[in-house]
Amino acid sequence: MSTFLSIQALLEEGVPKRAIARRLGVDVRTVRKHERRIEQGASGPERAAGPAKLDDFRARIEELVRRGMTAVQIYQELVAVAGFDASYATVRRLVKKLKHTAPEVFCRMRYLPGEEAQVDFGSVGRLERDGKRRQAWLFVVRAGTPTTSWCGTRRSRASSGRCAAPSSTSGVHRSGSSPTT
Repeated sequence: MSTFLSIQALLEEGVPKRAIARRLGVDVRTVRKHERRIEQGASGPERAAGPAKLDDFRARIEELVRRGMTAVQIYQELVAVAGFDASYATVRRLVKKLKHTAPEVFCRMRYLPGEEAQVDFGSVGRLERDGKRRQAWLFVVRAGTPTTSWCGTRRSRASSGRCAAPSSTSGVHRSGSSPTT
C-alpha cells in the first residue's frame, strides 16, 4: 500500500515516472500500472482474489468448528477426503478465524459501605451437637467492601428470631440512614 500511495503522491507533485521508479526502487512499468489505476479512480492497490483452497470444504469446516473440534482434528478428517490438498497451517488459520469471538468484558462495580451487600444462605450439612445430629445452616453477608463480612449460623431453618450483625459491623450502614433491625 505504501508504494501505491508514494507513487500517487509523487505523480501529483509532477515527478517524472523514471525518477519515481529510481527513488522507490521499482520498475517503471509498476509506476505506469499504478498511474493507470489512479487515473481510473483507484484509491489503493488492488489484488485479485483467487479461489481459496478451502472454498469447497468451508461448510464442512464450519460444521466441525461448531461441534467443538480442534484444527488438528479437522485437518486429520479432511486429509482423508479425496481432493483435499491444503496444508495444516491453512486449515488452522481458517479455524482460528471462525472461532474468533469478542472478549468477555468485565465492569468493576464500586460501592460505598452500606450501599450494596451480597447475602447467601444455605445448608452446610449435618453437625453433631449435644449428642444429636442436626441440620446446620449458614447465613453470610458481604457488605460493599471485601474486607467487611460476617457469618451467622442457625440450628434450623424454621427457628424464629433475628440474625443480628456483630457490633464490629455496626458502622457498615450508609451514613444518613439507620440500620434495620
